[in-house]
Amino acid sequence: MVDGVYLSAEKLRINKPGKDTESTNMDDFILHESFAALELVIGGVQTIYTLPATIAHNLGYLPVVIPCGGPATSIGGVEPISVRVDATNVYVTGADGAATYPTPMSLLILGAPAT
Repeated sequence: MVDGVYLSAEKLRINKPGKDTESTNMDDFILHESFAALELVIGGVQTIYTLPATIAHNLGYLPVVIPCGGPATSIGGVEPISVRVDATNVYVTGADGAATYPTPMSLLILGAPAT
């Protein structure tokens, strides 16, 4: 795909404008799963339908957490969320308290590469 974000359980790529997400040239990317700076550390994308949610990461440090999309309401709106991170868990809460949504949100949990 040209000019976009590619996301799967194994891949996280944001390409530069006019470049393809399937390129083999690392200079074509802003973010790529093989970059040493960060990696997906918790089994790929975490999908959430029900809030509040707690996702254990047990990394012992604060990872980078990127929410993608948002839990959609049945009337087509998007629920405001709050994401809090500590050394063991990621906590996601919605503005309306406990709820289950027809469309999920996803979290990317990125951390230091394993050595």
